[in-house]
Amino acid sequence: MQIELSPRFRRTARRYRGADLDRIQAALDAILEGFGQPHAHAGLGVRKLRGHWFECRAGLDIRLIFRAETDNLTFHLAGSHDDVKKFLRGL
Repeated sequence: MQIELSPRFRRTARRYRGADLDRIQAALDAILEGFGQPHAHAGLGVRKLRGHWFECRAGLDIRLIFRAETDNLTFHLAGSHDDVKKFLRGL
């Protein structure tokens, strides 16, 4: 399994600095290791949104949206809960 970062994800992640950026990187690392292991999902804050779309936490106020495919996880958004709701309306 590998991780891909979409251009949109890179753009939205750029607004974070310091400890927030460290939390995003830690969440990406943890998802790479634990995705597909249901018992680990709870600790990672993974939640299925719809279809192949998932959300995970990278801190209290940062959410990461990704799409799970056979061999990769493509991350599309780093943002707040409101950013996630707006993203989902566009799907």
